[in-house]
Amino acid sequence: MISSGTGLRTRPESAQRKLRPEGGSRRPSGPAGRVPAGGDRSFFASGEPGQGPLTSAMTKLKAVLPGRLHSAVQSLLAHSSRLELGQMIGRDPPLEVKASILAVLGQACRQRRRVTAQQPDAVRSVGEVVLEPVHLVQTMGRWYLLAYAVAAWEWRVLRVDRLSAVRLTGQPSTHPWPSGADPQAYVAEHVRGWIQTVTGTVRVHAPAHTVASWIAPAWGRVIEETEATCIVESGADSYDAIAGWLLLLGADLTVLGPDGLHDAFRRLADRARRAASSDPQVP
Repeated sequence: MISSGTGLRTRPESAQRKLRPEGGSRRPSGPAGRVPAGGDRSFFASGEPGQGPLTSAMTKLKAVLPGRLHSAVQSLLAHSSRLELGQMIGRDPPLEVKASILAVLGQACRQRRRVTAQQPDAVRSVGEVVLEPVHLVQTMGRWYLLAYAVAAWEWRVLRVDRLSAVRLTGQPSTHPWPSGADPQAYVAEHVRGWIQTVTGTVRVHAPAHTVASWIAPAWGRVIEETEATCIVESGADSYDAIAGWLLLLGADLTVLGPDGLHDAFRRLADRARRAASSDPQVP
């Protein structure tokens, strides 16, 4: 069964049902266009030129690491993927992730072994957790770990930049990922929940098919209303952020709510009017 916003309880039968995107309609994508379900896995495909920045970085990392650690890099490549959800909107930059932590987590995924790690809780108190890593996902400038949290008895998605003192243990992982469930879809759902701290709804005076390619599932969804209009339900970390990127659609908008989004568009209009006047003092 699903726990309250933190993860998935380890009942494989129900877990498999709950993990799949509802109706199969939620596919990871970027704001400039949709990509196939499962994300852009070619990003990690090989060390050949043009395969993506992570592969290039891993190739360079292997060049400077001792030979005994090369297998750790291969483990990371084999058990990680890139998910296109667009760019992070807001002021919460990711912390630095140590290559050694990624290497250990990659090994744990490949060897199906538990790790221990230090992680801050809701009140920023750091404690030790025991995890059974399954997969690593890079998206929106951050690394996320999909793992079973042993003490909590549930599946969780954790930001790798918030983990420290990660250590590979000799204990085997005992909770396999539910067969048929998509780890990227699960990570995408969690990321969306984290970044959509406020939501708003607008009517876009343009056909749904012309708008859909601009709206990534992480930021909202498009609902066809008429042949000439559609409804966009969107979310971000502030109403100002929502207002700013909705204007990039290049279509007329009618704000349906809430009041916070109305206010954000008014602030945006005031800034635009001051910019148009070339006098920053214009009210």
